[in-house]
Amino acid sequence: MIRHKHIDKLCALAMVLALALTGLLFFGEALGLQPASAAPAYASRLFDGSRVHTVDLRVENWARFIADAPEEQYVPCTVVIDGEAFRQVGLRAKGNNSRRLTESYGLARYSLKLEFDHYVDGGSYHGLDKFSLDASFQDNSYLK
Repeated sequence: MIRHKHIDKLCALAMVLALALTGLLFFGEALGLQPASAAPAYASRLFDGSRVHTVDLRVENWARFIADAPEEQYVPCTVVIDGEAFRQVGLRAKGNNSRRLTESYGLARYSLKLEFDHYVDGGSYHGLDKFSLDASFQDNSYLK
């Protein structure tokens, strides 16, 4: 058992703080806190299953980007998603495991990571600040 002359007061204070935090979270909307959206703006655009989406990447020097892909350094690019352009988006080859698997198969088709706020503070795709594009190099059907 913990023996401290103020342990009872510390426990009571911790209990009061926990109850206050619970109350704040429970009644947050009444206090003016905005809840997180259950359906963010990007969800209806990017995950609309009724159409085939296009994502075009425009990089100043694609060959150089592929050659430097193992370094996992961001480069600026323009991303066009379903005809809507976003400039100065950070682009890099995705993660250590994905990159090593790609290299072990002898391929140069990397999975990619887009970061909309890497070069532009507050940049996003309708609220989404980053997402990954999986190369699916192990998918023999090559359905993308």
